[in-house]
Amino acid sequence: MWHHALSLLALTDPTQLPPAPAKREIIPIALPTAQDYALVMLRADAIGEAIVTIAQRGDTDQIDCTPTDIVGGRDIAVASCKLIMSKMGWVLAVRRHDGNPLTVPKMRVVWEPAPSSFRSDFGRTTPLAVDGNPPITGTTRPTDLTSDYITDIDATGRPTSCRIKKSSGNREYDDTSCLVAMGQRYLPAINSAGQPVPTQVQSWVRWRDRELTTPAK
Repeated sequence: MWHHALSLLALTDPTQLPPAPAKREIIPIALPTAQDYALVMLRADAIGEAIVTIAQRGDTDQIDCTPTDIVGGRDIAVASCKLIMSKMGWVLAVRRHDGNPLTVPKMRVVWEPAPSSFRSDFGRTTPLAVDGNPPITGTTRPTDLTSDYITDIDATGRPTSCRIKKSSGNREYDDTSCLVAMGQRYLPAINSAGQPVPTQVQSWVRWRDRELTTPAK
């Protein structure tokens, strides 16, 4: 059993208090798909990452991309900027209702080819980890249950509806899978003119050991 001792000195003398932890900057993580590799003409087996920042050049419509914290060399840096500029650069031409520009994007782009068993269709979108935490992956067990779903995505990368394509056999699992899907965010799909367009994402949620964690209400 753990026991916690409370120091009265710490309560009465502010100089004895531990320093407050530094606030971590949250940078969304973009997880390029096979289609993204092809879009920026990056070698299909390339691995690496970079943090990219897009900035508007003065009062013009020109935008610049700066890659930092580069792992994997120049090809990764160039591909990361190409991807974010192609999918987020158009945002800088849009103004808020108050006339001010939208927030300049800053994103960590992690290039890691999906395993051959990966079968999700992201509809030309790019999945985002908006909390800045890399996703957790694992292997399939024989007892796993999966809920396959289809999510409609608008031109901003936000899900608008979800439906189950293949049921896990458990209604609660399926309903929770759609709750998970509706909470995801993506860089938008773009058409041949480089404009964002609505699309659909097909993926799944895997329930391991037949255990369900109820989402917070």
